[in-house]
Amino acid sequence: RALATTATTPSTTTRDLTSDAPSSSWCTVRASPFVASSRGFAAAGAQRAQGGRLGGDGRQPGKRLWGPALVNEELKAARRADEILSIVADRGERLDSVNVATAVNRLYKVANARDNLRGDPRYARLLELVRRLCRAFRAREVANVVHGLGVLCADRGAGDVDAETAGEVMLAVEREIDSMNPQAIANVYNGLTKLPAAAAAMSPERWRRLSEA
Repeated sequence: RALATTATTPSTTTRDLTSDAPSSSWCTVRASPFVASSRGFAAAGAQRAQGGRLGGDGRQPGKRLWGPALVNEELKAARRADEILSIVADRGERLDSVNVATAVNRLYKVANARDNLRGDPRYARLLELVRRLCRAFRAREVANVVHGLGVLCADRGAGDVDAETAGEVMLAVEREIDSMNPQAIANVYNGLTKLPAAAAAMSPERWRRLSEA
């Protein structure tokens, strides 16, 4: 038996579950806006699950970073030593341990001898923040800081760190050494070869633990 169809509007053929018609009867109804809306939500959910319209870091478009997370992105985007040191000078009190580790790590990559870090009070401020916050460093952060300071000292004209900074950083190394992976251990060794003050702060026990890590 032929079924009636409607060609003028989008339609979906469904069972009419509310009618008294026999179960063999079928009717043609227009697609519900609710169904379309539900499909839209489902599609949006699938896009989110697959990283569809989200940014590469998983954030929704237009969602702004703030606080330490925003500062970290600015530090990573900096291309000159002056930019990094300006952030340190302007926002020093608001920097957390991750920001400080990122600042050191970025600085050694972009600085050169012409930046005169040794005579820049902003670099002295960065070392002060390293001393103050290094007890919050995790394994990767403290390894990156030791390596970064070593490069700045030996290859970027920053000079050796002071004994107090070296002592605090080595305490952080001792605390985190058991959590370090081979790359982090290598970074610490590399930094120690370029930081006389830090090497001097290494006790025989610390050297032993580092060699066995």
